[in-house]
Amino acid sequence: MYDEGGLILRKGSIAGIHSDIAVIGCAEKGFLSVKIKVKGLGGHSSMPPSESAIGKAAIIMQRLEDQQMKPVITPLIKNFFDNIGGSMPFASRLAISNQWLLKPLLLSQLTKNNSTNALVRTTTALTMMKGSDGPNVLSPEVEFVVNFRLLPGNTIKDVKEHIARATKGFDVEIQEIDNTKEASMVSSAHTRSFKLIEEGIRQIYPDAVATPYLTIAATDAFKYQIVSKNIYRFMPLKINEAEKQSIHGTNEYISIENYLKMIHYFEYVMMNYDK
Repeated sequence: MYDEGGLILRKGSIAGIHSDIAVIGCAEKGFLSVKIKVKGLGGHSSMPPSESAIGKAAIIMQRLEDQQMKPVITPLIKNFFDNIGGSMPFASRLAISNQWLLKPLLLSQLTKNNSTNALVRTTTALTMMKGSDGPNVLSPEVEFVVNFRLLPGNTIKDVKEHIARATKGFDVEIQEIDNTKEASMVSSAHTRSFKLIEEGIRQIYPDAVATPYLTIAATDAFKYQIVSKNIYRFMPLKINEAEKQSIHGTNEYISIENYLKMIHYFEYVMMNYDK
């Protein structure tokens, strides 16, 4: 199965990497959004309680951000770093090649960057909040939404237990909203299909480093797990920052060069699949 997902990242798109990187999604993260309603005393702001509902909600939100799910270097991400290590500075190569000794240091560095943090942990994003409709009114209930993107290896059950720990001691109501799905299975990079994708990439960008990758956004590919265990997510687009910012936005576009190279790439894949 083949779907959208990874792209060709230009040299410098990832800090410290000095080559174009073609990232082929062999898995994708799961998705869970929950609305957490926090109960408290309402009333007039001239007679506030010692703890308001919004103050309690703030404590829970702080817990969720401060005590996030533990980072881990999964086999897929280890493969990713092993592949791109040659394009990184010496210190990074040293940490990657000696993870048995330097894994805590490597994880510490990875979690400091938004992009790499998303590769090594189930992320936590506070996205929406609602309280009182008046500046002098204390709402008896405050609600907020938190979105988790699940790392393969973490489950929805794990995240719900994590939420339960963060809300312990408070009167809350927790409701799942939007789509919920587990992280996908991980497809092997040692298949004819994956090798063909690599060959196709070399046809259009011979100097790019192709590597297995974790797709951090959602695609439709997971729906095909019932019919195939080999599912890959990749579009042969080498985009600049302006094109990246236009994705799903105003004036979304790709260059004519990208368009023509995509045609050449897919022609190569289709013509050579059965060879």
